[in-house]
Amino acid sequence: LAEMCQLILRDEAGHVAFHRERIADANRSMHGFRGTFWRTQFWLLGHAAATMLWLNRGPCLTAIGGSRSEYFRDVRRQLGRFLVSLRRPDESLKERFYPAPRTTAARVPVATVMSGINAS
Repeated sequence: LAEMCQLILRDEAGHVAFHRERIADANRSMHGFRGTFWRTQFWLLGHAAATMLWLNRGPCLTAIGGSRSEYFRDVRRQLGRFLVSLRRPDESLKERFYPAPRTTAARVPVATVMSGINAS
């Protein structure tokens, strides 16, 4: 299951990279009032989307050992990583966010699994 989820997430990295480049190319300044407003809006909408995912898929995630606190902790981490990546557009998202799957089973963070599955 972990390997399958990592494959899905690795494939989705291209989609995320596309949006990151589009946002970065829009020449949005991350400084001043407009930058603060944009980042706040991004965080709020990101958490709203994550909340809907949890409401729809939370029971499935708890059945496989996930928790709401783990899920939202990972949501905050991933949203923050995306914002940081806007300042470093030359880095490979695919390798930084979603490394190649390991050959042994590993625990994949719940929010990471859900964001990859629902983005498809």
